[in-house]
Amino acid sequence: MMLSQGGVKLYEAVNDGIIREIKNEDFSFPENIPEVFFPERSSDSEYMDDLVRQFFNKVGKALVNIYNETYLNCVVVCTTHNYSRLRQVADKPTVYLGDVNIDYNKGAPHQMVRQTWDLVKNKQKQHQAEAIEEVKKAVTSGEVLTDLQ
Repeated sequence: MMLSQGGVKLYEAVNDGIIREIKNEDFSFPENIPEVFFPERSSDSEYMDDLVRQFFNKVGKALVNIYNETYLNCVVVCTTHNYSRLRQVADKPTVYLGDVNIDYNKGAPHQMVRQTWDLVKNKQKQHQAEAIEEVKKAVTSGEVLTDLQ
């Protein structure tokens, strides 16, 4: 998911390639600037922060709807600050694999997906290492039974 001031777009990707942009009644969001209902409060940082959190909550709910259909996890391309706020208001934070910082010099979707693939590969290596350690502990404690047949 690309979360930027220009909007929110969701892409389905395999490895380091984009298959398609997901477009439905929830995606894509045209802009990442919440509507200010009270312009006189636009200088109120707490009010503006609440609007951004509400917007991120709406984005999160839309992503959960997609996740419930596809069971695909999501890497978010955005600033670290925005990713933190997105996770704070998330209904289902386990949907998110992690975040990749926006590189505005490499803003094309096919360039961003390469960054996200690196994150996914690292997560896979980490999970594999943890699984191997778990098996090693089970072997040393006598909890593993092997049979050639």
